[in-house]
Amino acid sequence: MTLDLQRVVLAGAILGSVGCGPSTTSPDASAPGADAGTFALALQTRAIDAVDILFVIDNSGSMRDNQVVLTSQLRALLDRLVNPPVDPVTLRPTAAPVRSLHVGVVSTDLGTPGSMVPSCASSDLGDDGLLNPIRNGRAVRQHQPWVTAPMFRPARCTMDPNQYPGFLTFDATSDDPAGFREDFACVAFLSVHGCGLEQ
Repeated sequence: MTLDLQRVVLAGAILGSVGCGPSTTSPDASAPGADAGTFALALQTRAIDAVDILFVIDNSGSMRDNQVVLTSQLRALLDRLVNPPVDPVTLRPTAAPVRSLHVGVVSTDLGTPGSMVPSCASSDLGDDGLLNPIRNGRAVRQHQPWVTAPMFRPARCTMDPNQYPGFLTFDATSDDPAGFREDFACVAFLSVHGCGLEQ
């Protein structure tokens, strides 16, 4: 949705709500096209330049290729957020560029307490929706990705589960996009030994 369309929708919503009940807003006779039965309302919107994204990663048995594709496509997503495409009609960006980005990762492995599921290493252990399961998840500790699939991890990934915090931060004014993409791959590639009961 373009900024202009947002203004139109917001203006329509406000005008509709004002028209439904008593209002203390008086007509603005100086507004173009205004008459005794209309009024003008100036609206201001702020561009959003800070975004939080949460990725829910399915790390069950058949998802290795999907994880590889996801980590490889972050470059395109990041570029679109930081350098939005230009509208060929208006010659303006289709959205405001994002300057600050927080990215979190959780897994679909919540364990299956009280039930036995063949594809779950331990029914009582799950990653419990905690950010950065490599660091904080109990289930991923049983099958660390540097052991189960080291060939899919960038060279900057270490074997230290505490290498990265709960979420990653990207500052478009100072951080390297290529490095951030590799950091994301280190955190988001969870391999494929998670519980097959995705939740």
